[in-house]
Amino acid sequence: MTDVYNKSFTNHPINHFRANLINTLNYLLIVYAFFIPISNKVSSCIVILIALGLLFNHESKERFLYVMKDKVVQAFILFYLMHFVWMIGSEHMEAALFKVYHYKSILALIIIATTIQKEFITKILTSFMMGMLVSELFSYAMALNIKIPLVHLKEGMGNVPFMQHYTQYATVLSITLGLILYNLLTDKESHIYKKVFLMLFFTSASFNIFIVASRIGYVLYTISIFTVIFFIYRKQFQKILLSGILLVTLGYTLAYNFSDLFRDRTAALYHDIVAIPDGDFSTPNGTRAGYYFYGIDIIKNNFIFGVGSGDHIAEIKKSIFAQEKNQANKDNLLVNIWNYNCASLHSEYLDNTIQFGIIGLIVFLNIFYQLIFYKQVNSNRRVIQIILIVSMLFVSIGSVIFLAEGIVRVFIFLSAISLYTYEEKRKSHID
Repeated sequence: MTDVYNKSFTNHPINHFRANLINTLNYLLIVYAFFIPISNKVSSCIVILIALGLLFNHESKERFLYVMKDKVVQAFILFYLMHFVWMIGSEHMEAALFKVYHYKSILALIIIATTIQKEFITKILTSFMMGMLVSELFSYAMALNIKIPLVHLKEGMGNVPFMQHYTQYATVLSITLGLILYNLLTDKESHIYKKVFLMLFFTSASFNIFIVASRIGYVLYTISIFTVIFFIYRKQFQKILLSGILLVTLGYTLAYNFSDLFRDRTAALYHDIVAIPDGDFSTPNGTRAGYYFYGIDIIKNNFIFGVGSGDHIAEIKKSIFAQEKNQANKDNLLVNIWNYNCASLHSEYLDNTIQFGIIGLIVFLNIFYQLIFYKQVNSNRRVIQIILIVSMLFVSIGSVIFLAEGIVRVFIFLSAISLYTYEEKRKSHID
């Protein structure tokens, strides 16, 4: 009787459409992945289309409930909800609402994880990497002053074609480098043409990261490579360590000799760091150190619950005005946080701990805790989680994640495809 019912259900045109809709939505995910590094508007529109499509899927409720049981998904949602709860009593409600509005991209995690099917994961990830390749080619075009008809490229951030800031681009590029390297070292059965393509892609991406002005990207290049090498060869890591060092050293040597930008930015980084112990906060890296310097006292005085959502910028300003005597330091520290709404302290750790106290820091780190201890047995998806954990934790020291659209979209997207799919969970009853 049940078989007859199922057969009649799938034979009906409308029910047949609803049953096969999930495949169509996965093809949309392939398109979405391609546009993530290229266009926020296009990728946002595609996510909305996928969300609307899920409403007509016959398993939408079941898929949603399974996804909401995932501890990684719960960790992201808890982090988002914390911003709503801590708005109670906020003295800068507009700034708090601004963050809540821009953090809504976290919700895309639910949509992607509800939609994705295991057989599409490789295609979706490949599409994302092709999007990064296109972005990289445009970056080289900008470096060579080649004008591309009908394509609007970002200005003022050097060779960064589509993202708002070079830190975002370099972060995403370094993650992509890790994924390329992993495929290059582990895919033993691939055709020779694919291996050559991956080698060329890795080489071009390596050069690309050194013609972008992000010093965080220069360090992430090493971190990404060694993370992948350690993941693959952890049992014989000492044997392969020399090869990794040689690979990274070669990359930095070539960059230092052929990229004036890399050489100048590296020299500036050295001078910035040397000046910080003398209390010089008037440089870009000095600014980050200054926010940590003034932020520590605020954290001590509001250790458990913080100062409230959106109130951290005002508290930092108050401390700077009250304590900073050097006018150059004061000017440089304040110019970066003049706008309460979109301002940050250039550190995800500081932003969360000052606003939400130690509770907020724990809630933020819980995302990575859940990714670390996620029982993913598929090595291709596990390496995505490891690269994300290491990269995001490092970036959070001197930048933000959830206010940076280029970073957060990739973080959410890769986190989603690294999880078990609905079909896998239902089949094996994974908790």
